[in-house]
Amino acid sequence: LDGTRLQGSDIVPVSSLTGEGIPDLISVIEENIKSAEQKTDVGRPRLPIDRSFTISGFGTVVTGTLIEGQLTVGQEIELLPSGLKGRIRGLQSHKNKEQVVFPGTRVAANISGVDHNEVKRGEVLSLPDLLFNSEAFDVRLQVLNDCPYDLKHDSNVTLYIGSREVGAKLRLLEGNVISKGQSTWAQIKPIYPIPVLKGDFFVIRSNTDTLGGGVVVDVQAKRHKRRSVQVTDRLETLKNGSIYDIVANMIESEQPVRLSNIEPLILVDRIELERIIDALISDKELFVTRDEVDEGYLFTELGWDS
Repeated sequence: LDGTRLQGSDIVPVSSLTGEGIPDLISVIEENIKSAEQKTDVGRPRLPIDRSFTISGFGTVVTGTLIEGQLTVGQEIELLPSGLKGRIRGLQSHKNKEQVVFPGTRVAANISGVDHNEVKRGEVLSLPDLLFNSEAFDVRLQVLNDCPYDLKHDSNVTLYIGSREVGAKLRLLEGNVISKGQSTWAQIKPIYPIPVLKGDFFVIRSNTDTLGGGVVVDVQAKRHKRRSVQVTDRLETLKNGSIYDIVANMIESEQPVRLSNIEPLILVDRIELERIIDALISDKELFVTRDEVDEGYLFTELGWDS
């Protein structure tokens, strides 16, 4: 485990045959929970679905691990990428009925208006109009040290993201080939549009081997000019820049844009995003066409002058 996020973790011997050590394991888990960071809640719930089934008298039930927001009984929901819509009839977490469930919890959601045969593993349950499907997205890719061969530009891979498995094209942005142990900027184009957000983690595989993985940096990716310093500098800002740099960069690449266009792309809540944009406007780094930020179009200084 050296060199991984699990380095230094507690190790508890247990027996699945006799049950020996299970109470100790439970105790260690409970102790670790006390010091665990609270999961991010930005008011944008996502439930990547890993199972769908039906229960007599209840209808369609989907399960997954909830991230980035809360779900409440009675809410209207939307499934992506299919676009199916329904309503939450009931919620359970660890077999307990709940009115509200929070990020980081395992959730079973009973939904009306959708037949369970229409819901496939990998669909994402969210609220209407909060997410959108991406045709291609830019990533920082790390190739494994034991990757069995060099990865080539425009090669076909299998992408694992959320609970979805989908074929994809790998476009390398800094060269034609990348070798084991190396990292690079790349673009991934799945065979059909899927919902992803900046900061999502992914893995790529061949038919038999795990090749590498990384993090999504930009979900509004266009077909880039390869070996472009301007492109890689922008991606570096989106990955490692301050939140102010990231928001300004997003607006600059798509201007003029509305606040509602930026909100789904970044993991901050609406109030915090408005505060950031107000600060950028005060510093004359952004300009808006209306006094009310959420009613106008946003420009950077360069866009405004042109």
